[in-house]
Amino acid sequence: WCAGERLFPDEMTDAQFEDFLGDYLEFSEALQRTTLILSPFPIAEWRRMSLSRCTGPCGRWLRRYIETAGEAESNWKRDRVRIIHGDLHPGNLMFENGRVSGFIDLEGLIWGYPAEDILRYFVFADEHLPWFAWRRRRLLRERFALAVRRMPYPSGDWVTAINECWLGRVWKKLGDRSSVGPIIALRLALGYRLYAALRHIVAENVGRTA
Repeated sequence: WCAGERLFPDEMTDAQFEDFLGDYLEFSEALQRTTLILSPFPIAEWRRMSLSRCTGPCGRWLRRYIETAGEAESNWKRDRVRIIHGDLHPGNLMFENGRVSGFIDLEGLIWGYPAEDILRYFVFADEHLPWFAWRRRRLLRERFALAVRRMPYPSGDWVTAINECWLGRVWKKLGDRSSVGPIIALRLALGYRLYAALRHIVAENVGRTA
């Protein structure tokens, strides 16, 4: 049992959010003491398999969005890979008095860039807001920009994490047999806008001081 409440990143004050980033770094550093010896499943392979499944009338649309994730920006650098939470989202964080009181749901620990945890945290929050919550969504993007400036991760880590997250979404949608092709293509096209926005934020904020 872990006391506390769940908070979306836009529900914290600026000070609480910066405290959260520090708490995550402390948690992450405890996991990062082991590096990966063998290369993980390369993201370029995810890209290749996703492209191979882009058939039918919607294939051309799907290929267009997958190909935006350049192969040169989609491969993990072995020396940067660490153990990460792998499923970090607002439901897996507990807060008490504005500070993280616990990271939960740890059975899904995986290899990856620590930047991927923070990225998935924001993607989940953004995707679960109502479509009309423009003000909250704008604040989420501002908080993500602050995270990019504050966290000690290079732009390559963020870009690779964004591409991996996007290609994972493509792979999942392509395997969804409950939806027809045009619906899948529309959902991916709309979803891609989020990943494009995140890449733009990274490009503008890496290396800046907060």
